[in-house]
Amino acid sequence: QITKACTSNPKALSCEQMMYAATLVKELNNKEKIYITAIETYPNHAEPYCNAGAVAIEKGNIKHAKQLTNQAIEIDDLLAEAYNNLGIIAIFENDYKLAEKMFKDAKKLGLNTDYNEGVVHINKGNYEKAIKMMTKNNPNCDYNVALAQTLDKKYTIAEETVKCLEENGKTLYLQAIIASRSNDIDKSLKHLGKAIKKDSKIKKMAKHDMEFAYLQDNPEFIALTE
Repeated sequence: QITKACTSNPKALSCEQMMYAATLVKELNNKEKIYITAIETYPNHAEPYCNAGAVAIEKGNIKHAKQLTNQAIEIDDLLAEAYNNLGIIAIFENDYKLAEKMFKDAKKLGLNTDYNEGVVHINKGNYEKAIKMMTKNNPNCDYNVALAQTLDKKYTIAEETVKCLEENGKTLYLQAIIASRSNDIDKSLKHLGKAIKKDSKIKKMAKHDMEFAYLQDNPEFIALTE
């Protein structure tokens, strides 16, 4: 009922009610519609801009996400979630120094940014610290945790972590790397084959990935990546 009212009669709802309604919606496009309607109905409220920015990040529309988040900060420069958004955007733009600063600003304003700061530490090569921060308040079943464990050469633990994730091209590719680094070529090629079936773009990635450079003359690897 409340979600329908967001688009049919938005003025009947407060901004807070609309923000709550959006949390009940799973589909990103529908969530976005609610936030856009909230922006139109309550243009002087920061939260709809910030939340619409978070959806834009999820959809991979980074330029639009930055625009929306900056609008949120113009309205309320003490909105912790907006600085967190800017930190995530900075990661997408490979600006880890800025990302770290934004997460620290968000933390000062009361938001827990341990996980996101952990992601920054992966890119700084501080794998042990990254794992510690990302698992502090989150379950271990997480792609970035598995990635950090792999980079930290904790292959047995990484393999267990990645097993609990949804099987897709990305997770299977990581499993192929873990098996390769553990000197299990058969398992590596098996995971790589499954990864390519899930996502054909992986074929080209694997061909030029230094992780598999030693397999360039392996007939099975050649067959998979040609």
